[in-house]
Amino acid sequence: MKKLVPVLFPLLVTSHAFAASEPSITSQIPSAAISKCQSIAGSNERLQCYDNLLPPAKAEAQTGDVGKWQVTIEQSPVDDSENVSLVLQADKSINTQFGQSVYPTLVISCTEKKSSLYINWNQYLGLSQTTILHRIDKKKALKNAWNNSTDNEAAFYPSSKVIPLVKELSGAQKLYSQVTPYSSSPVEAIFSLNGLSEAMKPLQKACKWQ
Repeated sequence: MKKLVPVLFPLLVTSHAFAASEPSITSQIPSAAISKCQSIAGSNERLQCYDNLLPPAKAEAQTGDVGKWQVTIEQSPVDDSENVSLVLQADKSINTQFGQSVYPTLVISCTEKKSSLYINWNQYLGLSQTTILHRIDKKKALKNAWNNSTDNEAAFYPSSKVIPLVKELSGAQKLYSQVTPYSSSPVEAIFSLNGLSEAMKPLQKACKWQ
């Protein structure tokens, strides 16, 4: 994701502090090239010119262990906030009513500063809502009505309870989940949660969790 540093570059390049901290970058940019960018009238074109001079800033890499979680961070086209998604594949595949072998996926996301958690079962669940049983480690199993996605293959945990659930999952090892798809036998998925406490850090920041 590109920063606004290029916009400030003509002002910062004369600063001794900036020159001292980034000598390898500034020394490689001719003053004529900077002047050329300054002379461009259009703001978008001028920004692009500075972007071409300065390499984009690199996002901070996560140094901790995120286990098997796939972490994606993108800029929202709606409000420019960070959209963060954490995706974890189930330990084993399940069979659909048509005999296909698929892997359920657990997804935790922050989209436009709204938190959500859902399980994509990759098969038709039914309409509107689905009752799902879940159990965290050795705790008591719970049943809740989850809201189905528009394609009715995934189910969303109640939005008002997402943050407490994710925080609980971050200190756990396993999540067991069971669902009965439409006109089918029950199927189950087990998710190994190792690394969630580290993987969720950018999500916590993006959604401003307390």
